[in-house]
Amino acid sequence: MSTLFTKIVNKEIPAYIVAEDENYLAFLDVFPLKKGHTLVIPKREEDNLFDLADDELANMMVSSQRGYQPNQKQKSNDDDPTEEL
Repeated sequence: MSTLFTKIVNKEIPAYIVAEDENYLAFLDVFPLKKGHTLVIPKREEDNLFDLADDELANMMVSSQRGYQPNQKQKSNDDDPTEEL
């Protein structure tokens, strides 16, 4: 059975995608604690984040650092759904 995250990766449900590469996907949280609250997930489905190999987890952190910098305007932030928060 597909998880919510798998459905987002497969574009079966909508998400405001901030960054994407072949292994990871970053998107805005539907219920953000602060404006710009972004989730970074591996595209490969795994039951638990800590089940990822060490190098996969490290690469995900590097991808998140590259993909989204706080207070940095992204290309498509004009449509930012958290703009009114």
